[in-house]
Amino acid sequence: MWGLDQSLQRWLTGPHKATIVPEAVNTALHQWLQDEANVRIHRPTNMRPVDMFEEEKPALQPLPGISQPCCAVDRSVSNSCCRITVGDNYYSIPAAYAS
Repeated sequence: MWGLDQSLQRWLTGPHKATIVPEAVNTALHQWLQDEANVRIHRPTNMRPVDMFEEEKPALQPLPGISQPCCAVDRSVSNSCCRITVGDNYYSIPAAYAS
């Protein structure tokens, strides 16, 4: 799960997950980033992510002021196996939506 350490994975996916409050998750994730993830040595670069960010920050550019479309809407007909084609990929759909 995105490189999260095992204790955090268990906390996010444990039996109490239905009672997790988003603010608590955000607080826990920010704390984890600050105390563990961003200060550990990243093996491929042999640097800490927090140091890499400071090094790369001058080259970063702001996002464009206009929003970009994040989805495409298209019509499709399912095959006999309850699958639709999107591009070169097949995706399963619930039988109730099959043609």
